[in-house]
Amino acid sequence: DRDSFQIVEGRVLRVSKAGGDAYLDFGEDWRTDVTVHIGRAALREFVAAGIDPLSYEGRTVRVRGWVGLRAGPLIEATHPEQIERLDEAGPPLRPTPRPSAPPPDLSDDEE
Repeated sequence: DRDSFQIVEGRVLRVSKAGGDAYLDFGEDWRTDVTVHIGRAALREFVAAGIDPLSYEGRTVRVRGWVGLRAGPLIEATHPEQIERLDEAGPPLRPTPRPSAPPPDLSDDEE
């Protein structure tokens, strides 16, 4: 919803830089899919926090912010805290198979 605060989750398809700004695209068509814009001033905050916006490419993230419309739905990220990487710990671990215990002896050997 335009002009509303939203929490958006998804995989960042592509990150591009243009004119000192960074753009995180969630889909092929930025006119209909959500884009996150990180302006030049905000980029300095990301760098100070040790975050390279290019590292978001291919990652699943959760973004919080106001949705505006600039040639498509756009969230302006002014602080690194607005973007949370959800796959930071890597893929979920598969459970380690346990060796199967021998079946209990149910025979009546009392003689």
